Amino acid sequence: MKPVKEELERMETNGIMEKVTESTKCAPEIFQREMVKTLEGLRGLAVYMDNIIHCRDMAEHDQCLQRVMEQLESAGLKLNAEKCAQRQRKLHFLGHEINVDGVRPDPAKVSAINKLSPPENVQELKRVLSMVNYLGKYVPNLVTVG
Repeated sequence: MKPVKEELERMETNGIMEKVTESTKCAPEIFQREMVKTLEGLRGLAVYMDNIIHCRDMAEHDQCLQRVMEQLESAGLKLNAEKCAQRQRKLHFLGHEINVDGVRPDPAKVSAINKLSPPENVQELKRVLSMVNYLGKYVPNLVTVG
């Protein structure tokens, strides 16, 4: 596996980086792909952009964290210590709350949905349906709710 630094240099040399900077719409997808490649082979991880989550017991978490740090270092990536959170018992991530008991909808998101005024036009209706649909897996028989 090539270190990320090497890959970026190759992309610059071949003019790929110019295309990426000209059309930054695909940059997040490229970053996501590279992060997944960098941490390939490490089990029990969820990688989303610059968020790396491992949900198991603390002993396994610490071992996995060590392997993640080694992989990132060998890829030439550095972490910002101020933005890193380790050994968290609970975290809010993409509209979900993850803790030792599992995954549930983020209470703040549920509260926001409960406080919504009834939609008055198609755009507002789409927004409400999108919010409800995103957390719909937590609502038993959602299709029957009217």
